[in-house]
Amino acid sequence: MTDLLSLSEAIARIEAEMPRLPAEHIDLFAAAGRVLAEDVVSGIDLPPFDTSAMDGYAVRARDAHVGARLRVVQDIHAGGWPEYPVSAGEAARIMTGAPMPVGADSVVPVENTDADWSAGQSPVDVTVRIRPHAARRGCGHARFAWVKQGDGRAPAPRRNPHQRG
Repeated sequence: MTDLLSLSEAIARIEAEMPRLPAEHIDLFAAAGRVLAEDVVSGIDLPPFDTSAMDGYAVRARDAHVGARLRVVQDIHAGGWPEYPVSAGEAARIMTGAPMPVGADSVVPVENTDADWSAGQSPVDVTVRIRPHAARRGCGHARFAWVKQGDGRAPAPRRNPHQRG
């Protein structure tokens, strides 16, 4: 009786005899079940704008001191877009993932304010007061991107796509 091949040896022999198919450029929707020929690399940051990492109020950092009363001028929902810039003494109620309005460089978490976060509440004539400890609890805002320009977030396989483990 002859010696049996290990699974990895059998796969290596089969792959050595299989011709490599040329790369094709196809529509994304036609790519189901296909294997990448090369890494997919982003040409831009995604998202390409600053977003809020939390529910709260987009403000100018210099206005965000304890006891400050800021007039809420708009609601910015995730998937929406700011209608107005944030000016001195103003805030924009903002949801996680929503784009930051021009003029705002910080987000005060909703729990660090005295605001009523009622659904559908109109921002007209609403003010928000910043509570103590807000400055210690993450008023900062930093540039954030899920994918940075030049990142290869969809790498081509480095082994047989049918191999397990």
